[in-house]
Amino acid sequence: MDGFQLEKKRFTADNILDVVSNFYEVNSKVITGSSRIKNIVAIRWIVVYILRKYLNKSFPYIGKKLGNRNHTSVLYAYNKISDVIEKNSDIEQEVNSIMSYFRHGLPLRKFVVKNTNYLIVKKQRDLKLKKVLNIIRSIEDLPNHELSLENKNRQDSIIEKYQDGYSLHEIGEIYRLTRERINQIVKIGLQNNVREMVGKGFTIDFREFLKEEKQKHIKAYKERRGIFEKETPPKRVENKWSRYYNFCRACHTIIIPHAALGYCKKCYTKTEGFKEIQNASRLKNIEKIKAYTKKYSKEYNKRPEVRNRLSLAALGGNREKALIRDGYKCRICGMTREENHLKYGRDLNVVHTNGNQNHDLDYLKTICKDCYTDFTTKLMRQNKKNIYGKSNIAKSGYL
Repeated sequence: MDGFQLEKKRFTADNILDVVSNFYEVNSKVITGSSRIKNIVAIRWIVVYILRKYLNKSFPYIGKKLGNRNHTSVLYAYNKISDVIEKNSDIEQEVNSIMSYFRHGLPLRKFVVKNTNYLIVKKQRDLKLKKVLNIIRSIEDLPNHELSLENKNRQDSIIEKYQDGYSLHEIGEIYRLTRERINQIVKIGLQNNVREMVGKGFTIDFREFLKEEKQKHIKAYKERRGIFEKETPPKRVENKWSRYYNFCRACHTIIIPHAALGYCKKCYTKTEGFKEIQNASRLKNIEKIKAYTKKYSKEYNKRPEVRNRLSLAALGGNREKALIRDGYKCRICGMTREENHLKYGRDLNVVHTNGNQNHDLDYLKTICKDCYTDFTTKLMRQNKKNIYGKSNIAKSGYL
């Protein structure tokens, strides 16, 4: 088998697929997949060549290993890559490098793939600088079409109209041919032009030449119809304060983060839009807010420190003074503060004797819960229309 013995345990179809994928830096699943990229197809052909030549596997077996492909496709691939290897020694050298792994048992990292190989082309414009496989058709492989003088003149006129910006459909109507036929004539004419320039000593990449001609045709087509490219919008400024604003609409700051609508977090709460949203939310949840406020206020007022603070601030700050003056006793029945707490669980009441607005100490008196209840009941009977609640006790004549 080409002058060397292979280890049957290592030399299997799966191992060959792994070695080839590592050699060309391509995932093995991509090789066995349905990709029709030329680089991947060429690597797949290399696998077919090795499995057929060195393992003598059948074409149906190889097709099954490479993603259940038809054996006729495998046969075509084998014949194609065999012809390429016969014409170019660089591909044969790469195949020998792959097979050296099985011959000497050397790790693949010791094989260095040169950038000048026939199948490996390093993309200089790509920052990743990945090595990709590419089969390049040389100028000699292009078909040579010999035409009569009449057909040659027709071909030249078609190419001239193509370069002037006429569409394939328009050219086809002029010469009464289909678009597909016009496309074939243009391609053949360009191939002949390339062959003539190569014969004069020029070095031309045919594929790049076709791309340039296609771009020129599109440009001429647009100019002929008055279609001009739109001006590209200005590029987005990097490190902007927000997506659409460079600074806050109100305070022009760029330090405070953006909140919404072009306002920073500090200014957004002062805008009318925020207030409308806030009011709408408040009206939507008004019942919940009232219930929560009532419950919280009730619990808040039960706190000792809050009760002391409210007691000191009540009646102009004279409530505690009135209690001290009256000796913490009801001025009517003499019930003490402790007795009132034990019986009713609350403090003594301090009420006005001469108008609700006068908080002078001379117009304040201390009464217990019993006396205050009797007074309120009597007052409600006398004033059915106006209920004052805790009203002026002095007007009732009770004190």
